[in-house]
Amino acid sequence: MTLASTVHASSVPLQSSFPPTTAIGWLVVLALVLFGGAYVGVCLLVAVWVRRDARLTGRARPTLWASIVGVSLLGGGLVGLFLLAAYLWSRDPSPPPVTAE
Repeated sequence: MTLASTVHASSVPLQSSFPPTTAIGWLVVLALVLFGGAYVGVCLLVAVWVRRDARLTGRARPTLWASIVGVSLLGGGLVGLFLLAAYLWSRDPSPPPVTAE
């Protein structure tokens, strides 16, 4: 190996530095922030829906169901999808009858 064939890190210019200095760089950052916010929003909406549905169908511990599904969607995504599918698979679609007292 000759000296001319080695590449030093100081001789390679960094084309993308943080913070972004171009309009395209800022658009990428904005898109990532908006995507992250939308993802968190959808996860929270799913958790709220699971809690309401579990309460309406008479399932035990609706807050626990919502917490587990919401946190696992936020944390990993795939595990949360499996838990949401398990919840939907095991639920009774008809709500319990309302009795007048």
